[in-house]
Amino acid sequence: QAVLYCNELSKKVGLESVYKINQENNSVEADFTKNGYRLPTKTEWYWAAKGSSESDLDTYSGAKSGESNNIIYSSYSWNIENSSGKLHDVASRKANSRKIYDMSGNACEWCWDYYWDWNEPKEGIINNPTGPDNGVYRSICGGFYGNSSKYLNLLQSQTKLKPNSSEIYCGFRVARSYIKMN
Repeated sequence: QAVLYCNELSKKVGLESVYKINQENNSVEADFTKNGYRLPTKTEWYWAAKGSSESDLDTYSGAKSGESNNIIYSSYSWNIENSSGKLHDVASRKANSRKIYDMSGNACEWCWDYYWDWNEPKEGIINNPTGPDNGVYRSICGGFYGNSSKYLNLLQSQTKLKPNSSEIYCGFRVARSYIKMN
């Protein structure tokens, strides 16, 4: 559903579709040279969540280094301690240094890559990795309103779901590739 949305949004605003969907074998291919909307890679998601280079030591999206206690962190995320067990309106907590909201908590987010654990670096994955070429699961990042703030740590808030799954606590955000024009 997320890749269908990206293709429809691209079409609506006159951009190229990134995804080629094969209904017969239920597969999807991405062409990152297209200028349309798409899901971010897990690495793109991480760097958007991380914020500026000045926040390299940040553990949570938006919270400054050392601001990991629940009282301060609750101003950046919806988590089990403050969400009353439900989703909340987007941008109802503080943004990170890039002015991006809800990168930790509230709803976890689909990424394009097949699942890989970024705590276990893979050889050859260096610059903007997109993970394995195939797999059973897709990556999900950011955690959700039912997670403890400890789990919302940027490096811990990764999980996986089968691509045809849908969960009320899992959403997505769109991205676009930088396409150099002549």
